Amino acid sequence: MKIEKQITWITTGMVVATISLIALLGFWRMYESLKQQALATQESRIATFWELARQKGTFHVSDGKLMAGESIINGNFELPDKLKELCGGTATLFLGDTRVSTNVLKPDGQRAIGTQLKGPAREEVLGKGGKFRGENEILGETYFAAYDPIKDAEGRTIGIMYVGVKKQDYFSIFNTLLLLIVLAAVAAVVISFIVMSRMAKRITQPLVTMVQGMEHSDLTLKLNEVGNSELTALARAFNRYNSQMRETLEQFSRSAEQVASGAAELSQASDEMADTTHDLSRSAEDQRVQMDQATQTVTDLMESIQDVANHASASQNASSHVAEEVALGAKAGGESSKAMAAVRQSTQE
Repeated sequence: MKIEKQITWITTGMVVATISLIALLGFWRMYESLKQQALATQESRIATFWELARQKGTFHVSDGKLMAGESIINGNFELPDKLKELCGGTATLFLGDTRVSTNVLKPDGQRAIGTQLKGPAREEVLGKGGKFRGENEILGETYFAAYDPIKDAEGRTIGIMYVGVKKQDYFSIFNTLLLLIVLAAVAAVVISFIVMSRMAKRITQPLVTMVQGMEHSDLTLKLNEVGNSELTALARAFNRYNSQMRETLEQFSRSAEQVASGAAELSQASDEMADTTHDLSRSAEDQRVQMDQATQTVTDLMESIQDVANHASASQNASSHVAEEVALGAKAGGESSKAMAAVRQSTQE
């Protein structure tokens, strides 16, 4: 998930959690406050109901009917209706645990005459002779109620006095307010989502631009440096980095151009050297051929010289042999001369 969406959802979630917590605490405190207010209201209403009843006289039972002074309460709805006219809500007078005068209505819209009291209120009032204040179920509906025992002159509990208000009716304003608060909370969440989305986009836009610039190796990219936030510091650092990288690459490009130019010159010199080497090689080959020819000529000349030398040596040997033969002939001639001389000498003698 992108950082922009993460920021949006996280901040919106925090807003929702905060609003929900505040709303829950507010609802709870409002509920408890309304509940206490409702119970306090029943306290004042039952006091008013007692005052209306005392105007009739003391409660007692006569011929199985509940009486207030000389007034018969059974089937007489003057007191409950008067209280409703003055304070609102519902009211009932019980003979024992049976409703004999009431403005509480049954589901069919008829007064709940003859119905009996049930629940914890009956036990508290009739069983213990005490008072009951709190929530009690009446004919399937929950009421904020106040119950007091009705006692005769001897102090015996002969009935019950009740005042109350239906919880749903009392909290109708609370429910309407609750609905309005929920709608306001939803509107606040939607507004916060839109605001946070825009803020997240504003926060992450430099990062997105930076990533796109890096992906495309755009060293000419320059981020907005307006402001004093951490993102502004990041933008300044990114711009400095891009500027340094751009300068480094420009220097590298210039160096590369120089290297390329030197390489071209070196290539040209290499080509020239190759041509010279080729010429030298070809000249050396020609010289080698000429040397081979000269060598062959010298070899042939040496062979000719060797032949001449061999012939000269043979001639020398022949001359030496002739000379030896001449010497031998000369020696033989000398000896002959001597012999002839001796012969002449002998002859002369």
